[in-house]
Amino acid sequence: MKEKIQISDFIKDLLGIKSKGKKTIKGDFTLPIESISDLIECKDGIYKIVLKVSPVNGELLSYDSLEMISDSIQGALASFDGRVGIYIQSEFVDINTNIANIEILKSELNSEIKLVLLEEQKKHILSMAGRSRNVLNFYTVLEAKEDNFNSARERLNDAYLSFKNELEAQDMYVDQMFEKDIKSLLYMRMNPESSQSEPLREDWELENILPENAKIYKDGRHIEIENRIYRFFSIIKYPRTVERYRWPRKVFNTKGDINIAIILTPKNKATMNCVGLLL
Repeated sequence: MKEKIQISDFIKDLLGIKSKGKKTIKGDFTLPIESISDLIECKDGIYKIVLKVSPVNGELLSYDSLEMISDSIQGALASFDGRVGIYIQSEFVDINTNIANIEILKSELNSEIKLVLLEEQKKHILSMAGRSRNVLNFYTVLEAKEDNFNSARERLNDAYLSFKNELEAQDMYVDQMFEKDIKSLLYMRMNPESSQSEPLREDWELENILPENAKIYKDGRHIEIENRIYRFFSIIKYPRTVERYRWPRKVFNTKGDINIAIILTPKNKATMNCVGLLL
């Protein structure tokens, strides 16, 4: 008899583990989610708001600019006293759509500096298109434990606005994701290949986006989904000193699909330091 497996928040956000048509409920996998709307309501009474963040290209910025961005990130993290998840995910991208969006944004700007940066971003996307169909996308998840949905929505919406204002002061644009986008993201992560040929349907429920099959290896460190094998690594020790900015860039530049999760659990804010995640 197969053991029932529950996919944790960590794995469901990082992985890709589908279904054709209106799927029946699978017995092998479950998601720890009650419902998805403008918030994710989890089965443990936790509510989450999902934000997509547009990163900056640190290679084009001066040391002073990186310092201001670092201050902005610290301000955003300090503005919320709950648990924060930062997810950097390798995802399939439609290059043509991204280029079109950049051109639209350029037409709306009158800042020469920002226009130059957007043009450099366009060149970077085009250069990546020849080597890979995937790019790194950045997401932030804010969590709150509240007695009811309305209280959670009020608290998390206020947190979102504060977070957004801090980051957008340095041109890191933040948008809230809603039901359709959240389901689509989960579906693509849990069905990395079949989701390209069969997009998410609006009438699908949570059960319909679960994978049809996945093999979990006995060592507990590997999982196979749609002929892709994933291995999980947990970083438990860091060097005493690192470069002030962009120290994880070698990890981000690793060839192949990568997914990184950084979980920040509330502690004494006086002892917290900014994680220099600037590309």
